[in-house]
Amino acid sequence: MSIRMRPATVSDAALVERLFRESFTDTFGDLYAPEDLSTFLADCSVETWEEELADPTMEVRIACDGDQPMGFVRLGPG
Repeated sequence: MSIRMRPATVSDAALVERLFRESFTDTFGDLYAPEDLSTFLADCSVETWEEELADPTMEVRIACDGDQPMGFVRLGPG
C-alpha cells in the first residue's frame, strides 16, 4: 500500500460526496434514525461539495492508494 494525498478540485465533487456519504454512514449511521440520516445526507449533495471545493478558504485533499481513492481530509476555518 502506498498512500498519497492529492488536492481535490471542483471536478472531484461527486467523488468527495461519495467518500463522505460512505465514511459518515459507516461511522455514525447506526446512531441516527434512517429518516434523520437521509435528511442529513441530502444536505451534503454534490452541489454543496462543488461550492466547498470552489471556496478559496477551504482545502480538501483526497487520499489514494495508487489510483484508488480511499478517503479525504477537509481543512479550513472553524
